[in-house]
Amino acid sequence: MTVETLLISLKDALKERSREYSGSPASYFCNYFCRVPGDWTEGNRLKENYLERIFEKIYGQNWRAGDDDGIQFVIKDLNTTILPHRMVKKIKWSITKDNKQNHFWFYIASETGEMNPVSAAEFQADVDSFFQEETAFLQPENDTGLEMFSVLALDNPES
Repeated sequence: MTVETLLISLKDALKERSREYSGSPASYFCNYFCRVPGDWTEGNRLKENYLERIFEKIYGQNWRAGDDDGIQFVIKDLNTTILPHRMVKKIKWSITKDNKQNHFWFYIASETGEMNPVSAAEFQADVDSFFQEETAFLQPENDTGLEMFSVLALDNPES
């Protein structure tokens, strides 16, 4: 089975249901790294219904309607990227740490499609296991794109 690694990078804000949105987004980017089945993607993008499934895991089942106390999350800035396999293999996920500009969370989809939160070390173990078993899925050496993730390089001096 093909597995893809997805980065969802966003800024969110809280809104009171009874008021027009007027708050500022978070001062940091929320970065969600997700290991998902290949059939969740089309081309180099995550299919829209799966993005909603991930948001429901992050924010709660009825996140668009808000919770019982009238507060809801609003996504202000959003970017999703399927990471090249070569990059996924190279990053030292287990040492990824939050900093002032970026916070990191990790999820792995189960065989039934359930998104499960995991630690950075568990994410690293999943990546390592995949590449030990599935080396045929590696991207060609001339694949580029590492410069997009310089924020990770700051926390990973070996990259």
